Amino acid sequence: MNSGLFNKQLDRALHQLQYKKDFTPNAIVFGQFFTLEATDEERLIFKSVIRDFADATSIPVYYYPYFGHGVTNNPLLLKQQVTITCHPEQEYCTLRQAGIRHESKRGQQKGTHAGG
Repeated sequence: MNSGLFNKQLDRALHQLQYKKDFTPNAIVFGQFFTLEATDEERLIFKSVIRDFADATSIPVYYYPYFGHGVTNNPLLLKQQVTITCHPEQEYCTLRQAGIRHESKRGQQKGTHAGG
């Protein structure tokens, strides 16, 4: 699948989330799910789609590149509590989850709810 089509599908899916009445998460965290071979331009388009979604919703939205399908893949368990710590003077937030030992890397905040 080419990245342009993928980003359009991602954008459409995120718009559907915006209008879903029974979808009320405390936050949404996106990991890396573009291919390892993606160009810088393709990664920027992916991040722009997420930023546009963050700007259009009242739900806090974060981009945390250290989980997902990347070179570094630290898991986050679904339906388990995650602590997100952000400091205004830092570009990155830290995500922690009980039972998961993470490397000392931090997730990048994106969008209105997560500067960037």
